[in-house]
Amino acid sequence: MNLRNTEYEISINRYTDNYEQFAFNPPQTSLRGKFSPSFSNLTHLQYLDLAFNDFQESQIPLQFSNLTKLTHLDLSKSNISGSILTQFTNLSSLKYLDLSSGYGVHLSSTKWLGGLINLQVLRLNSIDLYEATSSKTYFAEHISRLSNLKDLQLSNCGISGSVFPIQEINNLSRLTFLDISNNHELNSSFPVHLANLTSLSSLYLSDCNLHGSVPYMPQLKVLGVGGNTDLNVDLTRTFERRWPKLQLIGISLTKVTGPFLNLISNVPLLESLFASDCSIQGSIPKSICKLAFLRDLILRNNNFTGRISSCITMLKHLNQLDISNNSIGGDVSLPSFISKLNLTFVNLSLNKLKVSTDQHLHFHHKHQLKELGLGSCNLTGLFPTFICNLPHLEDLYLPDNNLNGTIPSCIHKLKNLHTLDLSYNNLQGPLPVLRQYVESYNLAHNKFNGEISMESGKSLSTSFYLFLSDNELTGSIPISMCSKEPGVRTNIQYLDLSNNKLSGFIPPTIGYCNFLEYLNLGTNNLTGNVPQELEQIKNLLFLQLNDNNLNGDPLHFISKLHELEVLNLENNNFGGSISNVFGSLNNLKILSLSSNNFNGSVPKEILNLHQLQVFDLSRNNLTGLLPREIGNLITLRSRSNDTSKLTGGAYLVDLHLQMVSKGIIQFQKLYTYSSGIDLSSNNLEGEIPEEIGLLKGLYMLNLSHNRLLGKIPQTIGSMNGLESLDLSFNKLSGFIPPSFASMDFLGYLNLSYNNLSGIIPRGPHFDTLGGDSSAYVNNSFLCGYPTENVCEGDQSSNTSDTYLPSGADGNDTNDKWYLYGAVALGIIVGFWGLFFCLLLKKDKWWFGYWRFIDNISVKIVNFFLSD
Repeated sequence: MNLRNTEYEISINRYTDNYEQFAFNPPQTSLRGKFSPSFSNLTHLQYLDLAFNDFQESQIPLQFSNLTKLTHLDLSKSNISGSILTQFTNLSSLKYLDLSSGYGVHLSSTKWLGGLINLQVLRLNSIDLYEATSSKTYFAEHISRLSNLKDLQLSNCGISGSVFPIQEINNLSRLTFLDISNNHELNSSFPVHLANLTSLSSLYLSDCNLHGSVPYMPQLKVLGVGGNTDLNVDLTRTFERRWPKLQLIGISLTKVTGPFLNLISNVPLLESLFASDCSIQGSIPKSICKLAFLRDLILRNNNFTGRISSCITMLKHLNQLDISNNSIGGDVSLPSFISKLNLTFVNLSLNKLKVSTDQHLHFHHKHQLKELGLGSCNLTGLFPTFICNLPHLEDLYLPDNNLNGTIPSCIHKLKNLHTLDLSYNNLQGPLPVLRQYVESYNLAHNKFNGEISMESGKSLSTSFYLFLSDNELTGSIPISMCSKEPGVRTNIQYLDLSNNKLSGFIPPTIGYCNFLEYLNLGTNNLTGNVPQELEQIKNLLFLQLNDNNLNGDPLHFISKLHELEVLNLENNNFGGSISNVFGSLNNLKILSLSSNNFNGSVPKEILNLHQLQVFDLSRNNLTGLLPREIGNLITLRSRSNDTSKLTGGAYLVDLHLQMVSKGIIQFQKLYTYSSGIDLSSNNLEGEIPEEIGLLKGLYMLNLSHNRLLGKIPQTIGSMNGLESLDLSFNKLSGFIPPSFASMDFLGYLNLSYNNLSGIIPRGPHFDTLGGDSSAYVNNSFLCGYPTENVCEGDQSSNTSDTYLPSGADGNDTNDKWYLYGAVALGIIVGFWGLFFCLLLKKDKWWFGYWRFIDNISVKIVNFFLSD
């Protein structure tokens, strides 16, 4: 009985990244329902394949044990659940068993496997074997008794431990296919004793955290060890002897060293080479053209240089070629590549190539090209229309070129198109209307204009990823983009319409985009309230509505989006209180509500969001005290060593945020280490809590333009990750903590317009921060470098709160008497001296008089300058 759902199988294989979505929304071709105990009546059944159906998490009936004549059983990816106890105990005739991807299946024991003595194929992928074994090390204890086993697949089974169970595997002397990939915690040295399994032909150990080196295994046809970043693959040593049978090598994301020469000469039957992300240097040798059987050459994300040898067109079997993201240069004629080779997949993106095309190039309909990647290949001129003559094309990548003009209407002929990326070009005109179910649609950073029609909106709603940002689109967002229209399924997970000229309201139908994870409508001319239907999008992770003219109080329902990680509402007209609305957003990392009309106090609940790393409430109407709970922001207590970009989910969308950093409003790209607190331009009062010093990983702190008073906490000086500090325009008093002088990472400091006093700390780096004294302006009682106020006493030791510049400790009265005396002396000397000199009319006295006046004037000026 073969009831395998092949249509669903094709969907699963293609949409691996979206499996969870499809698991809950299987195609209509699936069998659906619960297992019936009546299966046990089919006692003569020998073959049963129910894979890729939907049995709604039903348990496998115990009566399965009655099917004693069964030799083939496949329940893979069929949404079964429950425990496996005795269902298969009596199935001793079974030769083939596949329970893979049984995420709801629990194996309380594997002893039942020992009775399947005739089993030749066992596939338990994605079933946690640790639950079924007493020891991680001996997960294969019962499997090792299956002496007839030829095919063993245990991928993603939670196998872990530092010792590979080599003895159990070695007992399987007939084993030809072994897959233990994606057991990320295995953390073992490479099992070199597998070389003793002379029958083994296919070995998959990728993504197992293995280390050591790959031994000589001449019996293999397939070697897949990619994703083991600590595994050494020395091409010179590993392939110094012939591997006469090897056809596939997978070494991506490993430590590859040595040139390709040995590999090429000693693997004569090589058909597939996957060596991406290996930091391989040098040029691709011409001798690679000697691999006459080569079908797949995947070398992306390395450091290859030089040029592509013209002899590559001699590889008549070459099917896939990906050399993207290297530094390969030279000119490439695309017609030669495509016409002389039988390629289905070619990606030359992100090199130093100049690719030439022929607008009138014509291909025979038998051409099977399915993916074409020419990103950053210096393409110029109009959209190449020959692409319309590639009927099997599924994925088209032409980003970051200099294409202009409009997209030709013939593109609608591409009935199999799944991915279209034309971003970062100079294309213009209206949006092209494509067929429905183009999964990824990226036309961002072009000059497309006009409105998004209802027809386009309906077509686009079936895409998973929709990026139309940074264009010149006008009009309103069509309600057809998220619709409940019968027969139209809204698939959008990522929707980016930012940086356009869209106007009108956000349509309430947005709530029908149930799968939406990323929504960016920022920097448009949208008006009105945010529709409450937004709260229906329970999986929303990223919400950016910044830089519009939106109003109302959306926080009371946005706070129900419990999965939110990024919320950016800055530069709108939102209002209302922010108190007690964020306590349930435990995944929130980025919160920006700046430049709105929010009021109330800074809620303590926000400060319990342990993953929060950017917190911007600046330019609002907030009042009250700065809570002491600010030290609870655990993520900010240390600086992440991860330097990767902070991205919008699995699709790796760059995230940007407008922040005041180092005194300048900057539109910053966010990284995993990015952090900041900006509460400036509000009406906050009280003291800065000492607990803020716990945030040693904080990059930027801006509390300026408030009514804060009291001392600057000493603890701020221990925030060794701080690079920008602005406390200006407050009522802070006391001295600047001496520990500030040791803040070597600080790149910007502003303490101006406060009531600070005492000596300014000094240090080799700290002195550079306020060299023009602007950081300290309008603090009358600060003294020392870089101000002109001279401090009295021992400057190196006196740092008390009462330390004041000379004359500021009660000497104001003396200054007055000095002034009165100078005025009186000026009158006496000036008037009577001049009178007597004129009276006597003697030149010697006349010139002597003016020399005396000059000296007095100089002394008075020097006195006030020194003071």
